[in-house]
Amino acid sequence: MRNEQKQVKVELRSESGPTKLNDVPSIFMTYANLCNITVTPEEVILHFGIRDIEKAAKGINEGTGVAKVFLGLDHAKRFHEALGKTLEGHQGRMEGLLEEVRATLEREMQAKDQDKAGGESV
Repeated sequence: MRNEQKQVKVELRSESGPTKLNDVPSIFMTYANLCNITVTPEEVILHFGIRDIEKAAKGINEGTGVAKVFLGLDHAKRFHEALGKTLEGHQGRMEGLLEEVRATLEREMQAKDQDKAGGESV
């Protein structure tokens, strides 16, 4: 069996325009549902991990570390701003979608109530 390497292209957008990065297969990717942040005078360190759900249910807040990212303070500030804008946009789209779903469910429930009221005449 042949070991194939796949190249992924990533495009980052900033105020100065898009930046294209060629992601190499050796970059480690993982999932994390826990992040602790440490700040030193020179950098911000993001400690990513996976929380043990069974322990969390017992009130033990710990997990297994999977990655550490070191950011200079300027990069951390830009990351903070980009993450904030991304989450704000996502939340706005999701809130709009949720409002549509709520309105549709409310109309359906009202229609069912009217059908029930119409069928219960004495």
